[in-house]
Amino acid sequence: QLTFNNQKEAIKWYNKAIDINPQSPLGYISYAKLFIKQDTVLALKKLRELAKHVPTYHVDLEIARLFYDIDDLSSSYIYFDKTFYKDSLNRDKFSEDDFVHFAASCMAVSDYRELSDVLEAIEDKNDSRSDSIKNTVKKFFQNSYDAVVYGLNRYPSNIGLIRSAFYFSE
Repeated sequence: QLTFNNQKEAIKWYNKAIDINPQSPLGYISYAKLFIKQDTVLALKKLRELAKHVPTYHVDLEIARLFYDIDDLSSSYIYFDKTFYKDSLNRDKFSEDDFVHFAASCMAVSDYRELSDVLEAIEDKNDSRSDSIKNTVKKFFQNSYDAVVYGLNRYPSNIGLIRSAFYFSE
């Protein structure tokens, strides 16, 4: 009997679903959601198995969503970025929320305004690291901007994307 908080039973049923139809993402994703907080390596391993059965499935995007859902914005950013820039066709797999989450993850990982102040302080001291740091900040800013612009072109009335666009206009 499957009851609330019965993880062993859930694992059994998710594995059964995967055995019955290894091309269906639902079993893999549900399994990964169950473990993402407790055992990230196991969760990602299960999602990678999906890629073996369905090579065209957007596993990295699914991983980005999982990390976003548990508020691991640094990891979420890495996987959204990887998916968004790997192949332009991957952008078509982004949902409306994915664009908002990518931009939010990017901004959370690197608050551009705060880092601009740090850059000015480093440049004032002629620190040799300033160019490297400046390029990193610009990359975060550009990636977030790209996600917002691309998302707004597809979803022009999305309030999260509109708010993010105001961030860039300041």
